Amino acid sequence: MKKYLVCVIIIIVILTIIIFKNSKISDDTLNSLEEGMVFCYDDNIDKNIIDAVKSLEDSLGITVIFINYDKTSDVEKIHQYINKNKKWIDKTIEINDLEEKLINTNKMSEEEKNNLIIHYKQLLSIVKDEKDTRQADNQVVLLEKSILAQSKMSKKDLHQLLELQKEPRIKVPIFINAKYDKEKLPTIKYVMNGFTKKTLHLGDVKNSISSLENQEATLIKYLQNDWELTYKESRDIYNLFLKLNQKDSFVLLVMGSSCVHCKKLMPYLESLQSEGYLFETIDIYNSNTNNKFEKLIKEGNYNLSEVKWYPSLIAIQKGKQIDSISVYDWSIPNVKEELGYEVEQSVLKDFFHKYAEEINK
Repeated sequence: MKKYLVCVIIIIVILTIIIFKNSKISDDTLNSLEEGMVFCYDDNIDKNIIDAVKSLEDSLGITVIFINYDKTSDVEKIHQYINKNKKWIDKTIEINDLEEKLINTNKMSEEEKNNLIIHYKQLLSIVKDEKDTRQADNQVVLLEKSILAQSKMSKKDLHQLLELQKEPRIKVPIFINAKYDKEKLPTIKYVMNGFTKKTLHLGDVKNSISSLENQEATLIKYLQNDWELTYKESRDIYNLFLKLNQKDSFVLLVMGSSCVHCKKLMPYLESLQSEGYLFETIDIYNSNTNNKFEKLIKEGNYNLSEVKWYPSLIAIQKGKQIDSISVYDWSIPNVKEELGYEVEQSVLKDFFHKYAEEINK
């Protein structure tokens, strides 16, 4: 009888261990999050901030995953996520390391460094477009030569970085490592399609509104506006769908509502509008718009190609894409200008002028 009880106890202990381990492994909340927020904090968090995030979760009905870096089980969730997405994360880290190599030289002035970055992005833009023309080949040779002359990066590393970044859009993991995020707590990560779309450091937000009487209410409003700006559905995509199916001809601006490069471009486009050069717009930073636009691309009915940079201008003739240009086609390196470049207005005007005639054929 005693032997029987001992065996039963051993079996129970083994089952308990297995269940405990499986319960830890089965906590896949981070990997299963498609759209929502991840709120990262520690025990020093201001209670107002937690209350604001919880209120936002309830009022908008969105999924918020709370990660306390001082709570062992929450840290375990991060490690599980990192282990499960190791290949993706390793690729992101490799890209970051190679980008550092690209500009890692103490002898460079800010202007030289800025020019190097712009030249690299222009080179990447050509590589992404995969245009097999003599002009494109010549541009690649000249840009490569310029980059390698300024940077300590080897040609092999440069080609590796270009290969890694050839994909239309680099998808940023929710976590790459725990240390980086812990230094910037509290933080909210906006997640769309399972990857980080935007990161907001709430410490900065809190400090910026600290003088207001009702800090919690203001923070709730701030976060709600930020979320809606990032995720609310836009009707622009339905207008686009209608125009494509009607076989209309037009220029389409693909932009993001909070994209700094898009904001920089808008005054120039508004100036062109005043001259009679009109265009349609879709805000790709809205998740529903983004998903529906990607679906239109995959369907292949309109010759739409994957948008590699924001902002981009696409020329549509009788419901089909015939050409496009993007931010690095109209950028001239200039460290004194906002974002390190100035907009070459003639490139924009030439594009509109060319297709104002083409799209009316």
